[in-house]
Amino acid sequence: LWAHGGGMTVGGAKDATGAGFFAAIASKMGPRFCWASVEYRLAPEHKFPKAIDDMVAAVKALADQAMAARYGWEPTKISLAGTSAGSFVVGHAAARLSKEEWLPSFLCMQFPMADPGTTASKQAFRDLPSCPVDWLDWCWHALLNEDDELEKPIPQERCREASLLHADWTRIHGVPVLTALGTCDALFDEGVALTKAISNAGVNTEEVSAEGSHIIAQEVDTAAKAQVLAWCCRMLAP
Repeated sequence: LWAHGGGMTVGGAKDATGAGFFAAIASKMGPRFCWASVEYRLAPEHKFPKAIDDMVAAVKALADQAMAARYGWEPTKISLAGTSAGSFVVGHAAARLSKEEWLPSFLCMQFPMADPGTTASKQAFRDLPSCPVDWLDWCWHALLNEDDELEKPIPQERCREASLLHADWTRIHGVPVLTALGTCDALFDEGVALTKAISNAGVNTEEVSAEGSHIIAQEVDTAAKAQVLAWCCRMLAP
């Protein structure tokens, strides 16, 4: 299951990033898997955690044995992957579903939008057009604040509730996790912190850092992209 990027405010299920990502995997391992992209609800019309609700609903629908038998996939081997805001969605969905004793086959979070706080990388790369921080800050406000309070500071309790750094990762012990980061990405520092938070919870976590900015890094750093694709192929192999 794939979740697209877009700062939780734009984008849709038919995104080129996801299509290109899975086409690259299929070119290496053949048609041994199927994938679906989720049209989750967006802010500011739909606040956190509505998008997470949508991803959880998609997982439960695809885990239904009757539906899986009808269309031909294995309902006990569902994995979660996303990029940028999509990583935020699949990360929260995995943490929530683990409380219901459902675990993904693996979790792949690329260039994760993980926490609304200020970091050194957000300051250093704030004006790069691939992920400008002024826009990113607006996205967090649109996601977490009420519509009539978009210019006000986000309440601390909402920040903590939404932060993947404060999610309960202990229940996904045994699930392979990959975080893919960009060294010149405004989200780099929170991605490193996310890797550490998940690893500290006792989860087998790998991190791949590509040289470059948000999402573009993997198109520039072909060695890092190859690492990510190889990891996914290993996870998807029968």
